[in-house]
Amino acid sequence: MINPKLKNSIEECNTHKKRLFFASQKIKHFIPLNKESFLNLKEDDISYFDQFIYRFSKLQDTMGNNLFYNFLDVLKEEPKNLPFIDILNKLEKFGILKSTFWIELRKLRNLIAHEYSKIIEENIEATNKIYNNLDKIFEILEKIEKESQKYI
Repeated sequence: MINPKLKNSIEECNTHKKRLFFASQKIKHFIPLNKESFLNLKEDDISYFDQFIYRFSKLQDTMGNNLFYNFLDVLKEEPKNLPFIDILNKLEKFGILKSTFWIELRKLRNLIAHEYSKIIEENIEATNKIYNNLDKIFEILEKIEKESQKYI
């Protein structure tokens, strides 16, 4: 039987993934987003961007704070007291992700978490980068799901 913590982490990630994908479909005609189109967004469109950013943040947090640890724990890699960079390096060793990619995603997540008008251009650029990397993010989750099936 699959580890319950790992199973719960996968299920939570898939909920965020599903809602992130939904929001991405609602905003796709705005991508690439630019300052002019951003400033002219209607309230409904802004709500989809908010959902997109929120679900991306939640997915990345859940993967980084739960899924990766639970997955490596099932593999008997003892991740509990390791620095996060070591967790990423172990995942890279297993072919799950590239640590540099995940670190860049984390930087984007931290940037968009703050809504400062001074950095509208940076938020727009970050949103475009996140949107353009959704397939890679979803692929990481799918790889972990596939590898986890071996432990059922």
